[in-house]
Amino acid sequence: MWNYIKKLLAQFGMFPDSPSKVDPQLLKEFFSRIPEDFKERSEFLMKYRDESHPKDKQIDLKIIDRLLFELVVPNDRKTFNSSFGRSFQDLYEAVNKAVRLMYKKDFIAADKILKKQYVEIVNLYIDTDEVEFHNFDSSLQESLYSKFSNPEKRVVLIPCDYSHFYKIYGSLKWELKQFPQAIEFYNLALKYNPASCETCFDLCESYKEIKAFDKVAEISKQSLPFALTLEDIARLFRNLAICFEEQGLYQEAMDLLIFSSSFDYPKITEYEIGGLEMVHGIKPANPDNETIRKLFERHNIPKLRLNEIITEAQNQAKLSSEYGLSELVDYYNSLADNLAKGLWAIKGIWEDE
Repeated sequence: MWNYIKKLLAQFGMFPDSPSKVDPQLLKEFFSRIPEDFKERSEFLMKYRDESHPKDKQIDLKIIDRLLFELVVPNDRKTFNSSFGRSFQDLYEAVNKAVRLMYKKDFIAADKILKKQYVEIVNLYIDTDEVEFHNFDSSLQESLYSKFSNPEKRVVLIPCDYSHFYKIYGSLKWELKQFPQAIEFYNLALKYNPASCETCFDLCESYKEIKAFDKVAEISKQSLPFALTLEDIARLFRNLAICFEEQGLYQEAMDLLIFSSSFDYPKITEYEIGGLEMVHGIKPANPDNETIRKLFERHNIPKLRLNEIITEAQNQAKLSSEYGLSELVDYYNSLADNLAKGLWAIKGIWEDE
């Protein structure tokens, strides 16, 4: 079981943090006490999660939370679900069915399915004064959230992809042109996975529909530290440029659009630059480093921390390699290589980059 647990923890980014915090031998002794019997295993892990054990107090509790779900759920999903009061499998099946109906443009039927599931889960995994619940798409996202957001509460990973559920529900409300409801569900999706740029973009498009450009700017700034591709970085900058234009800050909008093109230059950027020049008479010109640095400071835009993200992605790739997770190795190396291509664009803007 020990080798299996190490691989499982590595996959979810748990074990990498352990050696600096926990004596590996202590971990091994703890894992050796996990019962093989499902019922005993469930009771043991749930008891440990809820109680303080002086002997094992060094063990990171998020390891226990992940073990509880990863080691218990696969063995006896029905018994586990009954102990928690709901079937997680039902949620996955409902989402898949709703998505198929949405592809067929049967939005009303899809809404009925998702509404039923929403009623069942809305009061589960609510943050407390001590704990915040999340589900990330990768261990890299989780690591970056911990690093850049520095949460004061203990982060607990939940077994179900609530973020995906709420994102699908938000997409359904978008299709029905019910934008306030779409915003509600996209915000819930972003709450459970605050490192998801994909959800950020959907939420921003909904805010644009109701002309809430202050919220577009707020969400884009919050998501910038978690952008894992040059394309996402450029799109976040384009969102902010739109907000500047709405405020009448045409020169700053132009400067940010041109800066965004250093990371990605799709046709829409070309159109937006042309629009600023044609409508407002702003001539496109490359802004120097000082202009960009002051623009970021003036509008409280977080600086890009590409080197830190690249290093973390490389660490995840190395760890994944040690445990034979080749697909994750390729994924993290690809992310690091892609981001490295954007380092030239920020050189000299910030002293530590």
